[in-house]
Amino acid sequence: MSIEELFFNNNAKTAINVAQARGVILVTARINNIPTYEYTPLQVKQAVVGYRKSR
Repeated sequence: MSIEELFFNNNAKTAINVAQARGVILVTARINNIPTYEYTPLQVKQAVVGYRKSR
């Protein structure tokens, strides 16, 4: 399973809620012996849209 690494800028309340959700997801994966891989937001974007050089 792939999951995006937690990134937040200024909103700590949102970060806490997202971190709690990630925790549940990661614990569930571990309990079910599902390998997990974490990627940065930039890595996810590049994987989805690919690399495109500006003109």
